[in-house]
Amino acid sequence: MTRTASFSPDLRRFVILFEPEAACRERLAARGVPEEVASEIACYLAQATDLAALIEPIRRAFAAIGVEVVAYPLDAHPVWLPLFTDPERQHTLLWCLTDGFAYYRGSFVSAVAGLLDVPQFGSPPAAQHLCQDKFRCFALAKALGIDTPPTVLVENGVPLSPPEALPEGAPLFVKPNTLGAKLGIGNDSRAADLAEALELTRRIHARYGDRALVQSYIPGRDVRVSFMDLGGPRAPLGIYAVDTGSTRGFPTLADSLRMTTMREAGTKEGLSLRVEDLRRDPALAPSIAKLEAAARRLADAAGLRDYFSFDFRLDEDGRPWFLELEVCPAVTIYDFLTYLRDAHGTDLPGALVRAAPSAFARRARGG
Repeated sequence: MTRTASFSPDLRRFVILFEPEAACRERLAARGVPEEVASEIACYLAQATDLAALIEPIRRAFAAIGVEVVAYPLDAHPVWLPLFTDPERQHTLLWCLTDGFAYYRGSFVSAVAGLLDVPQFGSPPAAQHLCQDKFRCFALAKALGIDTPPTVLVENGVPLSPPEALPEGAPLFVKPNTLGAKLGIGNDSRAADLAEALELTRRIHARYGDRALVQSYIPGRDVRVSFMDLGGPRAPLGIYAVDTGSTRGFPTLADSLRMTTMREAGTKEGLSLRVEDLRRDPALAPSIAKLEAAARRLADAAGLRDYFSFDFRLDEDGRPWFLELEVCPAVTIYDFLTYLRDAHGTDLPGALVRAAPSAFARRARGG
């Protein structure tokens, strides 16, 4: 199959930068973070570890269209930074595989690329910085008319936004504000009342040093909305229910650690993972329409581009509730790989060899 119609011949180099788990652990340990906690936080970077097995297939795919692929860890900046200042930088596309500006450093690299006028694959730095903060994302979604659970921002037991936003007598859910991959979420993350929820925020602050969100608990199904633009007409969204078989009603950090090692649905170490394409159920058509409208509206407002994902809860009445978004979703694991197979009929190297040149052409046009 020819790809020549979908990429710009001016793209000559695709630079992949990633933050290794080990480097993150060592940096956090040097800041005094306990080893166990540093290891938990670093697990968010598992797709950088997964990438090692994919570099050669990606390199071969790009070589077929005349584009060089180079991949370096972030700490190798004496090697990769000159690539952003040499004459070839105008023919270079950067893909920083990890985002973040607090516990992780991917958004800093994206900002450097913007400073040096190097085109970037993925959302721009402003969107990456916004999307790292769940509370700000909730505020944006709510302003756009998207349903969000009533939410309060709390720092170490002290509410920073009005607690009156929470309903009385209803269960609450507590999670860190800037950490993903279910970090800080355990079996007891659902609280019976505000006092119990505030105590959980103290636990999160003591362990991770992070603020927390206290929000209404929404019973229902977890839904992942995935997107990658491979060029051509309006790219489709993947809309999947993700079920871990848990009786508690939500996945925990322990579940996430097992899920991130899985490439497809199945059972592993006691975790039963099921991924259901909701588009195949005609009865859910109204819910799918609402999910798609909300995701595209928020992506447009936040300035997301190229690839991203959203998490929603679909309640018992079929009403979608926005939970969070990822500007740098884990493209190496089960949900995104399922989306690439179903929506685009390809694997990750096959998707990137179409998506990256197309993104470069859009950058050249100012998009």
